[in-house]
Formats: sequence, structure tokens, C-alpha cells
Amino acid sequence: MNQFLSLLEVKTFLITTSEEIHKKNLLDFCKTQLYLNDYTLESNDFLNAIYITESNKYFIYTTKNITKSFYFEYLDNLINEYGQEYVCFIVNTEIYVYKNKSIYYFQQLNFSLDENEIKNLIFETLNITLDCIININDDFKYEDIFLEKSSITKIKNINKKKQSNYFKLFVASILVAIVSCVYYYNHEEKKTTKIVAKYIYKSKKINDAITFLNLKKIDLEDIKYDGKLKLNIKISMENYSEKLIEYLKIKFKILSFNYDNKLDLYKVELHVK
Repeated sequence: MNQFLSLLEVKTFLITTSEEIHKKNLLDFCKTQLYLNDYTLESNDFLNAIYITESNKYFIYTTKNITKSFYFEYLDNLINEYGQEYVCFIVNTEIYVYKNKSIYYFQQLNFSLDENEIKNLIFETLNITLDCIININDDFKYEDIFLEKSSITKIKNINKKKQSNYFKLFVASILVAIVSCVYYYNHEEKKTTKIVAKYIYKSKKINDAITFLNLKKIDLEDIKYDGKLKLNIKISMENYSEKLIEYLKIKFKILSFNYDNKLDLYKVELHVK
């Protein structure tokens, strides 16, 4: 079984939410949750998230080992034999839960559990009642279960999706800085060094500001520069708190702070200090 990832190589997180996250915001949501749990997600890491509707939880899993397959990718070839809604496979000390023939949750067990204990564990964790439990070790031979590598299901890595709007805005700010530097170089060559340094400094400030807003899950609308670097943001009522406002006061100068009754959110203009 060396071609499979051990679940000891996979970091998993079960996060309670009030509702399902929009797909376009899912990567930012996952990054924030990993950050809050002291886990650093790198650009080459695998990342995926499953919304568990029965308990309003997100099951997030990530690994830095991208050379091996997940065990459930092979189990996907076996699940079609079972018509029940909730099916659980036991593989040594690992359990894999399927819902409607799709992987829904998995967990490394620290000690052996019987079937009733596993049912209780899954119910308490996910609010799900298992319909069927299959013990791979007892009921199947390894060579009977798994097909050739070409038949492995390709699961989506959401860490490889297109860059977020925050990143696009940052890139745009860099391009503006470069164009501005070229313009000033052509017209005021003697001031080039000073101007380049100024725009590099501004670009770093933009990057720092965008990183901060992204971590706080604040919607950034646009960036302006009219002698002062300004950001227009929107704060939902869900994200609003006095603590957040104090953070903003430390990081920025608040130029305007208005409540939009129709959208039920705050529109804020910030000056990057």
C-alpha cells in the first residue's frame, strides 16, 4: 500500500459554519481557517473542502505529499456496488464515509473501534447515521478491489484555482507602479531612483494591506491613488465587530464609514498609512 497516502500525512479540519460558502470564496475561507489553526498552506499543497449539510460543517483536508494517491480514490471504484446513502469503509485504522457514492469524510482512528462505536462516532461528529459498514481487511482481497492507476478518480485541488480578486488587484497595482516609473524615467530622468523607491514602497504597502483584509475576510472593492493610497472595502454585518474596527484603526486611517441600508453592510474608505 505504499502508493497510497497515509492519513498521518494528511491534515484535516472540521469547521462549523452557519451556511455553505460560495465557491468563489471557498479558497479564501479555507486559507483563513488553516491560518487560524496555525497551518501554513503553500502554493504546491493539495487542498480540498467538503460541505457536510447534516451538521453545517466543512471538512477541509490538505497534504504536502502530491506524489501519492488518496486511498479513497481507489475506493471510488468499489462504492458503485452499494446503493445505500451513507456507506463507511474501514481500512485498518482509517475510516472513509461516502454519501451517495461520493467521498464525504475520512478519519484516522487512534484505537480500534467496533461497528457500533464507529456508527456512534460518525453520528456524534457529523450528525449522520451510517447505513452500511464494510471492513476491507476482512471482506476483500487487495487485488480484487483496485484497478489500474488510469482509473483513479481525479479529485479537484482548489488550491490550484485562478487567483483571487485580491491577487489581481495587487498585480494591477504593481503594473501601475511600473508604468508610472517608466513615465517618470522618460520625462524626469534625474528623479528616477527616488520615484522607483517610492513606488516599490507603495506596492509593498498595498500587498500588506491586501493580505490583512484577506485574512479578515473583508471584501475589497478597489484601490485608488491620488497622492494618497486609498482602499474601498465592504464589511458585512456577519464580519462586523468592534474588535475589527480597532484593527482597522491601527492599520489604516478611516476616511469614511457609512452603512448601506439596502445592502445591509458598511462601506468604508481607508487610507493606507
